[in-house]
Amino acid sequence: DGNLDVIINDSSPRYALNLNENVSNNNNGTLSIAFPALSGTSDSFEYQLEDSNGSVAASKGVVTVTIPSLEATLSAGTPTASSVELTWTVPAGLTADSFDIVEDTDDIAEITNVTSPHTVNSLDTDTSYTFFVRTNKSGDSSNSNQVTISTETGVPQSLTQSTTTDSSIRITWAEGSGGTPDSYKVYRDLAMGELHETANGGILEFTDSPIAPNTQFQYEVSAVYGMSETGKAGPISATTDTEAPTLSIHSTPNITTSSVDLEWSDNNGGSPSYRIYVGGVATGPVINSPVTFPYTLSGLDSATTYTNNITVRATGANGPSGDSNAVSVTTLISYANDIAPLTIIATTTTNCNTGGCHGDPKARLLLDRACVTDDDNAGAAADTLSDCDASMTFSISDSDRQLIRQWLDNGQSD
Repeated sequence: DGNLDVIINDSSPRYALNLNENVSNNNNGTLSIAFPALSGTSDSFEYQLEDSNGSVAASKGVVTVTIPSLEATLSAGTPTASSVELTWTVPAGLTADSFDIVEDTDDIAEITNVTSPHTVNSLDTDTSYTFFVRTNKSGDSSNSNQVTISTETGVPQSLTQSTTTDSSIRITWAEGSGGTPDSYKVYRDLAMGELHETANGGILEFTDSPIAPNTQFQYEVSAVYGMSETGKAGPISATTDTEAPTLSIHSTPNITTSSVDLEWSDNNGGSPSYRIYVGGVATGPVINSPVTFPYTLSGLDSATTYTNNITVRATGANGPSGDSNAVSVTTLISYANDIAPLTIIATTTTNCNTGGCHGDPKARLLLDRACVTDDDNAGAAADTLSDCDASMTFSISDSDRQLIRQWLDNGQSD
């Protein structure tokens, strides 16, 4: 009639079969048996058919049941510097109670009750890990295959000096292969230790300021992923620009017809050289450090006012600085270039101090000085032509120039 009566004849069962317990008559010609099973094993069941007259078939039927394995198949995505995504599958028809992620070396704690896919975070950079997934079902469990991954180094790339001034250095870098970190740490001069940490991993530059001019610094940069810090990129060396000096007339000024005493100061490291500019034109030699002050600038024109056009520049590792502040100076008057050497012919004993000397007041002054210098009679007065050479030619000394300037400045010019 399409129905099935179940008679259990199980003298030495591996599993106890009891009708209406773990054996169910489905009343449609089918039978359901529920029993504890070991994953990945097979069980066989024998059965015989008996008709309503009690006649039992001579042959036995056999049903073989293969219990699905609980073992998941695990795979890993591409690791970053601090994480990896794990994905797993289970055999068709199997529904697990839960899954746990286990790291084989116990470097990280088990992650329980997870679903696929799952990202494992807070891994150390540049580190190898081996994972498997444990499948739990009705008190039984089975481990998946193992996968081994290595996190990226995450070390920043392309660390370079970008721009410099005389008080700052800007450095830039690129994100490493491990993905965007939480932050970056900047180190200066190796043994100095950490200098700065960026606010987030999207910042790829740092400006070190204020720092000394014409000075070399070294920089390194690392990335921070969670609690893990990568190795450092670098070191690279960078040098600040040369600072323009502060120029002034020396505190004890000595200004002549062609020169002026100067002094200057700056904060440059190293040993820069200096060059003085007059009206934007380099004047005089290159001046090497250290400089002894006062420094005398020569070659100026006499009786000339240099209004805010004397400057000095320093030259360091990155080339010359800009101009210093400009200073002004007015050189003294000099008539030396207007007065040719004179030849005085001594034809009389006229006293130079009484208006003689050819009636030329300039010649009188010059001759008087010359006679003193060319005194033939040591200790005697040298005021008359008889004490001078009969004929002589002489140049004008610095002291004579000063006397002429004073004399002419008193209104006796001609």
